[in-house]
Amino acid sequence: PARSERRRHARMRTYMVATVNYGRLLLPCFVLDLSSGGAKVKMFDSEPLPAGPCELECGRAGIKVQAEVAWYRG
Repeated sequence: PARSERRRHARMRTYMVATVNYGRLLLPCFVLDLSSGGAKVKMFDSEPLPAGPCELECGRAGIKVQAEVAWYRG
């Protein structure tokens, strides 16, 4: 049986190098998928991200969005 999709926003698969920006703390990552409601990122480092607002910056694509970690695994 097909898995039902419960997300409100259509996701676009991607593989962009990006940065999670907490002001002076810049953490490199890959953006694995992107939608108008969120993004799935894979961090280079396995440490948990700090709580609070941040900015996701995909330099080559020119994308900068205000964000906050909703959940993480591992």
